[in-house]
Amino acid sequence: MKTYEKHEPHCLSKYHLLPKLTWPIKSKAMEWNGFMQAFQHGKYPGQSSIMFLPMIDLNPSDPSCIYSTLKFVHSEARKWDRQPVITFDQPLYWKGLTIISTAKENADLNDIVLRLGPFHMQMSFLGCIGYIMQSSGLKEVFETVYASCSVDQMLSGKAVSRAMRAHFLLDSALTFLLFCKLHGIDPLEQLEEGEGPPSNLLEQEVLASMGKMYDKLSEKDEREGEIDLDWDLINDLQIKMNEFGKEAERKGNRTALLWLQYMKMVNILRNFIMAERTGDWNLHLSMVRSMLPFYAAAGHNMYTRSAYVYFQQMSDLADTCPDVYKAFMEGHHVIRRSDRFWAGLSTDLTIEQVLMRSIKSNGGMTRGKGMSENQRTQWLLSMPYCSVMNLAMQDLTKTRYESSEQHKESGAERIKRDFQDKCKLLGFIKVRNPFDEGTDLRNIETGVTCDRSVTVDRAEEIGNTLLGSMTGKNIATFSFKKSQRTVPMNAKCSITIDDEKVFVDPQLLFQRLLAASNRIVEDKADIFQFELASIPPSLFDQHGLMRSPQKSQLADAIWKILERSNIEDEITDPHYVVDGGSLLHRIPWQNDSTFALICSSYVDFLQRNFVPCTVVFDGYQSAHSTKDSTHIRRSKGAVGTAVHFDEKTPFRGKKEMFLNNTKNKDNFLKLLGQTLERHGIDVKYADGDADLMIVLTAKEISELKPVIVIAEDTDILVLLIHYANNTGYPIYMQSSGSNSSQKKWNVDETAKSIGEDMCRVLPVMHAITGCDTTSRPFGVGKGKAFKEFRSKPELRQLACVFLERSSKEDIVKSGEEIICQLFKGMPCEGLNFLKFRLFGKKTILGTKVLHIQSLPPTSDAASFHSMRVYHQVQTWIGNEINPCDWGWTVKGSLLLPVRNSLGPGPRELLKVVRCSCKGGCDTVRCSCRKHGLNCTQLCGDCRGHGCTNSEVPEID
Repeated sequence: MKTYEKHEPHCLSKYHLLPKLTWPIKSKAMEWNGFMQAFQHGKYPGQSSIMFLPMIDLNPSDPSCIYSTLKFVHSEARKWDRQPVITFDQPLYWKGLTIISTAKENADLNDIVLRLGPFHMQMSFLGCIGYIMQSSGLKEVFETVYASCSVDQMLSGKAVSRAMRAHFLLDSALTFLLFCKLHGIDPLEQLEEGEGPPSNLLEQEVLASMGKMYDKLSEKDEREGEIDLDWDLINDLQIKMNEFGKEAERKGNRTALLWLQYMKMVNILRNFIMAERTGDWNLHLSMVRSMLPFYAAAGHNMYTRSAYVYFQQMSDLADTCPDVYKAFMEGHHVIRRSDRFWAGLSTDLTIEQVLMRSIKSNGGMTRGKGMSENQRTQWLLSMPYCSVMNLAMQDLTKTRYESSEQHKESGAERIKRDFQDKCKLLGFIKVRNPFDEGTDLRNIETGVTCDRSVTVDRAEEIGNTLLGSMTGKNIATFSFKKSQRTVPMNAKCSITIDDEKVFVDPQLLFQRLLAASNRIVEDKADIFQFELASIPPSLFDQHGLMRSPQKSQLADAIWKILERSNIEDEITDPHYVVDGGSLLHRIPWQNDSTFALICSSYVDFLQRNFVPCTVVFDGYQSAHSTKDSTHIRRSKGAVGTAVHFDEKTPFRGKKEMFLNNTKNKDNFLKLLGQTLERHGIDVKYADGDADLMIVLTAKEISELKPVIVIAEDTDILVLLIHYANNTGYPIYMQSSGSNSSQKKWNVDETAKSIGEDMCRVLPVMHAITGCDTTSRPFGVGKGKAFKEFRSKPELRQLACVFLERSSKEDIVKSGEEIICQLFKGMPCEGLNFLKFRLFGKKTILGTKVLHIQSLPPTSDAASFHSMRVYHQVQTWIGNEINPCDWGWTVKGSLLLPVRNSLGPGPRELLKVVRCSCKGGCDTVRCSCRKHGLNCTQLCGDCRGHGCTNSEVPEID
């Protein structure tokens, strides 16, 4: 493939970086598009005129339609002695290219310059970004500003305007976050519109200088020409950022590399938009070349193929069509509907804005006119004259419909909203900093880490390798291998279709499987033995993590049945049993304090509040733990650097990051325990989770004196109630806080209030509705479940199976029946049929979209959930059993839950919910079109882009 020299217009990268860094100190500053329109000036051809020519009312997938179009445009161009230039979107571009290349004897067609629509290339590139950044945390970042359904459209490349705004805002926030890291600034101070920038930012010489540069540009008159600004300052900053990227690559910081690559992709978008707005032909070609590796890596094979040929042909334009090349160099490859420099539009975008919008707006064919042959003919013949008549009426009435000279991003309300949204984005990512040290590739929101098989952090490298393999090959017959495509981070939640691992949103797969089953499956109830999703959505979230428990709901439900706070105001000579995990997070750490001083602060806190006491710490010696998933979710996957320290070592950094490293936490707990023991405080260490040891320690001491357990965890409350026996001295529980309104529990009295039978099965009820090691079934609250267990003896009887040495068959059977009743099922109905029945009920009677997670799990998924519940209950009652025999499996260094054993759906359905068309998906050979489905990112080659069966883009 030919190389092409990168083209940078004057101050291009500098103009990009300036607004991305000055927004925190210039809350009234415009976003990038408004900034560029205000400050970019130059020569341009002037405003374009748009004319409607007679339209060909044929199926565009028919090659004869394309051939007729090519012939007609060529004949019209020859009337004016001009060489014709035609822009097509990808499917029609490839058909037109094929026709021209095979009609060598027809000299007329060889004169045509065929262009690939830049707007549709931009859409496909947005889809590439969405694919590469799947399960990276990007979706959750955008959901702080946009609704979830909108974000899905944005990441697929459909909602273009919103997607561009979101990417640009996040890029600005990431750039500022990286700037803070490079200059040692704490970005934790809140930025609020109207209150001015924080003092720590104003003290930064670099930012202050850039603010002055922005002010000079704002005061500049267009006629003054270039202003002498200190661009070396921004050049130095750009060099520092590039060096950070090289250092991250040297250290193997995969998360940082992924997000730096994301910022690079967004900058490619900026430059691509810049090329279109300013009519810069060289920059346009340079950005097409920059997009190609990402098209290839993301599996957008049709655009890879088409853009590859397009780039080659346009690079030779100076030799093959010098007149067209000269016109393009003068800016005639774009259309300007407004008479200003920053107003160029891609030709295919102009079609969408003018022609397609008129079809779909009031008075168009889809809004009242109808789509019959007569109505289409009338509309097609009248539109060219209607546009002329419209202009004539404007002249007659001296009324003009024109857009404002002010860019929409320069309005006061838009500036305010942009600033607020950037603050929201910064607030989200600063506590999940993707530039923190670490070698794992992780989702910055959930903390889920990926193994080496995931390659999205090397997407550009992989794409360039694939492009290199195309050299010297026939582009029309070149076969893209699935193994050469980059592997996304959500591969753990993928499904296998035709020996290919494919990720698809659970809700989308559910809808497509149901739609396809209408034509294939006779009895729809049969397919509900499958989850109809890549993961069991009622038990796992979209990232494959167990749904987080809502443990406090159980404490609230128990508290409601108590008549009053049942703890005496004065307890004589109590002994305190303190949860070490809660204690660890109770005391803030001061930077530059030695670890000896930090340990002393814990001693002071305990001696002031809880004397005498026993502190029980968790153990972190085991290689695997059933709480691995919980630790990942809580830490967001961030792992601090291992620190070698002793009592004299000063602490520097963030407490959370330090404790996120298991070795650091284990070593600190040992140091803290030694310090506490030297001051006469009793310390105990559990082998793993300390909950059971805390309860047993409290029971042992209660034989001699009253005990107050200091803890926050509902698990400990549940176990205290379960083990309550009204012998010895009373046991109480409260949190370590000083709030007078906090709950204070008399454990024995609480046990009496809820009843002996309920106390016995309370751990089972707690585990089956979600705890740290089990999933929370979606839609089943602990308060509702607590009432069900109290009112139904049959549920308590079923729960007793989990407290005994039972067989797997009995556990699975009892667990399914309990879950079935919690979902309001009938006795012995079974979860599979209940899921089908509730689906029918919600579909017929519901007024909202049916979300798949609102349906109960299948019997298959529930069986593994029941086994994990049994393992946890047995652990709580002191029986150690192998977790790998009870719904867990070891993957790498983690112990992870087994989701289910069946596939997402029947094999015959999975084959038809996606297509593998090599063409434009324009015939019934496309399985998606055949079954009335739009192509999506699930499909093989088209990926829902660049085919005639994909969803129509949203033009804002």
